[in-house]
This record gives sequence, structure tokens and C-alpha cells, in this order.
Amino acid sequence: MKCFKKSIAVILSLVLTFTFILHNESKAEALNNKDYQIVTNDEEKLVITAEKGGVKGLMTLDKENMKLSLITDEISQKTGEKGKEYKVNIENATNEKIEATFTDTETNKKYEINSDEVTASFVWFIPIGIVIGEALLAHLISIGLAVTISGVTYVAYSEFKKRKRTYSHYMAVRKSKGLFIGNGLKRPAAIARLKRGDDTWSTSKNNAKSIAKAASPIKKIVGPEIDKKGKGKHYHYHSISRYKHGKGVRMKAHAFYGAAR
Repeated sequence: MKCFKKSIAVILSLVLTFTFILHNESKAEALNNKDYQIVTNDEEKLVITAEKGGVKGLMTLDKENMKLSLITDEISQKTGEKGKEYKVNIENATNEKIEATFTDTETNKKYEINSDEVTASFVWFIPIGIVIGEALLAHLISIGLAVTISGVTYVAYSEFKKRKRTYSHYMAVRKSKGLFIGNGLKRPAAIARLKRGDDTWSTSKNNAKSIAKAASPIKKIVGPEIDKKGKGKHYHYHSISRYKHGKGVRMKAHAFYGAAR
């Protein structure tokens, strides 16, 4: 019995060791591959493609609803022909971390990606299409076209300005590569976002000023102002929470507006 348990322990140890090596080799290959090509980038969508192991993947970002999808030329289990589609649900995708779920639309099987973790079952059964999908997602992040935070995808302002605008206010986040714009917001939601300390972007100076003032408990604001250093900055307002020693205390959020400088 002791020998049996010892044998099982050795086998498990070897499996975990092999899994760890395989995972890191696969991840390194996926993220270091430079054979990417932007197929389409217009006001409606961004399409990027890559090929690995003889399989080609095409990832599409719909700029209207900020949804991602993945199509590969893997062999379909149903038709026996080339062509598989995955739904992509992203929780976080930044330079620091990728957390996403790829769902095979044929089988409804889900594959969870977490760049911080090694998951043995995932490594053993991962389709090559998912490897391509993770690589494409990582590439979108690395070239500064998109980020996803808490399930919301944001695109760089340089990409956002190409699309049609159906709202006066949008979610926004500041990253090292500039301002990124997310989902559209109605006025009450934009005000609530500023109150929580999160940034917004508005289509005009007056729109930004209006929600910044509404987010202030005393209906006072600072601005418009812009950071002195660096290109790609946007004018913005800060809501004031109160006055201290005769000076307004700024709230954390930025109410950005307009084009980058």
C-alpha cells in the first residue's frame, strides 16, 4: 500500500512538473509570436489575425458594443470542415494580467484563461484556437489598442474617435499609453461614475462641465485644465467635494472631454 501511494505521488509530481513546463512554453510561444496582422480597423470594428501550428485565428472587436469574438479554421466537430467560433468574455485584460473565458459555440465548453495561474486540466485539453485567442488578446493590449477592466473593454482614444458616437458621455480610464474609452453612459450613470471616483469622457466641454458640477456635493468644479507634460492629454474638470482653508478639495475623478492635445 505504501509503495502504491508513493508511486501515485511520484506520478502526480511528474504530471504537475510537465504541466508547468508545458504551460510556460505555450504561453511564451503565444505571447512572443510577432506574426500579427490588422485586417480591418474602421469606425465599426477592429479585426486582427495570427497563425500558429497551421491554424489561423481571427479576433474581432465590435466598436459599437465593445464585444470580442474569435473565429479559427480548426476542424468543426459537427461538420468536419474548417471553421470554429468562440465567444470571448473578458474580465481583465491589461499589460499586467489577462483573465478571460473562451466558449466554444458548438460544444458550449468553456476554457478559462488566467495569465497568473497554472491550471493542469486547462493545459492538457486546450485547443490551439484558444492559444491563438490569448495571443491575439495579448497583442491588442501590448500595442495599446484596447484594455479590459472588470469586464468592460476600453479602446484607445485614437481608435474611439473613428467610430460613430451615440452617447454624450462615456466611461474612461487613464493608462500609460493615454486615455481609453469604454461604454456609453446616460447622464445619471455618468454622474454616478464620477461620484465613485472613476473617470468619464464627454463629447463637449459643456457636457463634461455639466456632469462634473452635478457630481459635486456643493455643485462646484475646477477647470477646465490639462496636464502640462506629454502629448495625448485631454482637457478635463474636477468636481469639488468641499473647501478647506479657502481652497477647493478636488474629487478624484476626471471629467474629460474633446480631442487629445
